[in-house]
Amino acid sequence: MIGVTIGTFGGLDFKTMLVLGLLFWFVTSLAVTIPFHVQYLLRNWNTKLVVDNVSMTIEIQENGQIFKYKFSDITTERYLLGHHRPYIHKGWQTIPFDYYGYIKINTVDKKHFIVTSLMTDPFEFPLTIDATKYRFPFIEKEISEDEIRKRNEQVREGRISGFMDKFEKLPDDKLLYKLENRDKFDKDAVTAVERIMAQRKKITTANTIFAPGGVDVWFKVLLSLLRFVPGTGRSFKFPPDRK
Repeated sequence: MIGVTIGTFGGLDFKTMLVLGLLFWFVTSLAVTIPFHVQYLLRNWNTKLVVDNVSMTIEIQENGQIFKYKFSDITTERYLLGHHRPYIHKGWQTIPFDYYGYIKINTVDKKHFIVTSLMTDPFEFPLTIDATKYRFPFIEKEISEDEIRKRNEQVREGRISGFMDKFEKLPDDKLLYKLENRDKFDKDAVTAVERIMAQRKKITTANTIFAPGGVDVWFKVLLSLLRFVPGTGRSFKFPPDRK
């Protein structure tokens, strides 16, 4: 006679293991779900969306302010978990935060509004969805246009600095060639050349001023200015030119 013996794991019987397994699943699921729920709740705490299909307008109430737009003045982006892509077949049971997601409404005056799944079903949203993006649907911090502009400027300055390091040892004729044919070169590379040439011009001017002949010229200019200062009562004679 062949018998089957079901043993225990770590001294625990099957029912205890089942209860512990379910408890572990519940705690971990809750731990993952709470951040979504809290973030969505805080984001839409004072938000209300009214869609009027007759007048084809929407009204968004947020933090005591009311915004109204025509359907033609907005675009929508939907953010869902990756496994909701149409071509992916789900072979597992629904996870606790499976249907969390949000809609981002972008307006013609460059405002952005978030409507989370705590307000409405993102799969049955009352407005046309223009684009769906699949990723972990945690609401990312929005970056202002000024911040984007600053970051782009930092990137550009980094490129210009790199070109300046590359070109700083080139002779003037090669740099001038790049300026005269600027359409053939990168815009930031041309800016780097312009800055290098400006620096070299300043150095050349300084060398001219502080050269022996240059000092005499500036000294004569200073004396000529003092001669016409009221109340000095003096007459200056220029020193002889240095040979």
